[in-house]
Amino acid sequence: MTTQTAGYILVLDCGSTNFKAAVFDRSLRRLGECSEPLRYIVRGPKRVEFDPEVAWRISVRLIRKVCTQAGLSTAAVDRVAMTSQANTFCALDKAGRPLIPFMSWQDQRSPREAALLNRRLGSGFHRHCGWPRVVAGLQAAMLLWLKSHRPQCLEKAAAIVTLPGFIAMRLGMPNSVDPNLAAMSGLYSLKTGRWWKPMLKICGVSELQLPTLAPLGRPLPLGRPLGKTGPCRDLVLAKRAKVVLAGNDQTAGAFGNFCSRKHLLVTLGTALVVYRVMGRQQGPYTAEGSWGPYPNGGYYELAERNHGCIALDWARARMAPGRNIHAFTALARKALVRRKEMMDCQAEALFYPDAMNTKRAWVGTPEPGERALAVFEGIGFTLKQLIEDELRTPSPLPEVRVVGGGSANIFWLQLLADILNTRVVRGTGDALLGAAWQACPCALPRLVSQDTIFQPQDVAAYTMRYERWKQCRKRRKYEKT
Repeated sequence: MTTQTAGYILVLDCGSTNFKAAVFDRSLRRLGECSEPLRYIVRGPKRVEFDPEVAWRISVRLIRKVCTQAGLSTAAVDRVAMTSQANTFCALDKAGRPLIPFMSWQDQRSPREAALLNRRLGSGFHRHCGWPRVVAGLQAAMLLWLKSHRPQCLEKAAAIVTLPGFIAMRLGMPNSVDPNLAAMSGLYSLKTGRWWKPMLKICGVSELQLPTLAPLGRPLPLGRPLGKTGPCRDLVLAKRAKVVLAGNDQTAGAFGNFCSRKHLLVTLGTALVVYRVMGRQQGPYTAEGSWGPYPNGGYYELAERNHGCIALDWARARMAPGRNIHAFTALARKALVRRKEMMDCQAEALFYPDAMNTKRAWVGTPEPGERALAVFEGIGFTLKQLIEDELRTPSPLPEVRVVGGGSANIFWLQLLADILNTRVVRGTGDALLGAAWQACPCALPRLVSQDTIFQPQDVAAYTMRYERWKQCRKRRKYEKT
């Protein structure tokens, strides 16, 4: 391996399924990328935990591997940018040793604690926290659970750390968190820009145990790893290397796709997620939307539905077991061509993603092609309802940029352009690029290519079809009650 001067950016994305790493130069060219699955101690319906030491070893392996892939020494890295899943945390003793495993945001052991916090804090909670209400899996609710079930843990804890904060501490940075990630914990007040003392008192933690609040996207110097007397022995970085805390992965992904007030970012992943930049005025903006700080100032709002591509996968497995997504899409495409030729609305099917796993998921004809097409349309209609009704986005809608697994399906993207009556673009950025750009703000990433743009073509037909979908949904709810 040849000797290089320092100046490269290493990005670590600590996701719930995989950890990812990438190396960028100062022009934000991606020189290498790799990933590794996150191994859990337990991942059950209620308890979801993983070992902090495993998370650190995965991070070290990925950093070494991606640098080797790029033909670099780790000593050439002078910026380490990190983005992460939200709410996941653990507690450390004075020597930096974990007292408990990482408790994931997916953990569901604290519904009673969440209900208690909602009763005590009421409607004012949303003015302080990014989430509309306390839920099981919120860091505050999980800390309250620890207070009741493992009080000795909180008593011994010298530091309560986030996942990226733990890795940054191992590299040599003091326990820190950015406001974007802190706002998703329930412990931080967006209203005051400080730790929220009434919540801390309820949960039984002090500010001394919590991370230092660090600016979002600003390089922070490394010192000595927690509990060590010298530099980090697992990794050799450039002298005077710095860490950049780049917020949660949704925010980093939005930043990497040039999200602005003129664009909405939609994630077609397991869930449906809509992300938008709101400007300088503080939220909350809507009753159900989550909000928080955005890079370079201002705030964002996020809303989601659980039934995104998970509903597509369920429908495909039910209708066409053993057939891949390409065959399922071809079935839907033929049905759309046939429908346009016949102009027979009575032969159509409607699909309701939130009714998956039940016989009520489809309404109308059992014809396989129509039902396959209805799946893509039904998820699109759910997205339209989320954007227009829950987020109250005024018409005409801004451009929609789509990322996630579903963004690879060009048939679906054209349907979304027709359903939403706006230009749809396949996003080319990701959380890795967004974090790297925060670490090197003077650079300009490559813009979205023009061949991934989809313009509305069949708006009138989909306007009528969406109204039928909503009317049938109302009737079904009335019949169910």
